[in-house]
Amino acid sequence: MSIYNVIIGAGAAAAALVCYGQWRYLAWIAAIIGSYALSVAYWDLGLPYPEFFAGCCDLAVVGLIAWQARFIWELWLGLLFLTMSFVNLVYFANNLLGAALVSHAAYSGLLEVANVAAILVIGGTCSFEKSGLDHVLPLRPWMFLFGRMRPAYARSNSRS
Repeated sequence: MSIYNVIIGAGAAAAALVCYGQWRYLAWIAAIIGSYALSVAYWDLGLPYPEFFAGCCDLAVVGLIAWQARFIWELWLGLLFLTMSFVNLVYFANNLLGAALVSHAAYSGLLEVANVAAILVIGGTCSFEKSGLDHVLPLRPWMFLFGRMRPAYARSNSRS
């Protein structure tokens, strides 16, 4: 077990504790953990093209988000998972072509940062909602920047 697995597991457990009783948030935490666990298990088994498989797992979460998203924070989550899919695709192409453009440390580091950011989006949004501060200063810059997406994709109310 690597330190990355411990960090992701501890972060997901902490976010799940924060989100206790909020089933929508807990479902997305479960999706993150499921995608991460499948990717790690596939990689550890030494099966072929693990980067491609990890990218497919991340794209499956993107598909779930596209199908079930109701709120802006879920779109942020989708962008993070789309970014992870792109990183997996770049590393897959790097390895398939035999190029040495991307190191494994950079690849795994980018994925871990994105996973932690996804957990922080879920836990942070839930904590703001539970405290009643879901439409005040911490979220206003994001609403200003991406407020035009709101009518097309999601309601502005972050309550489930």
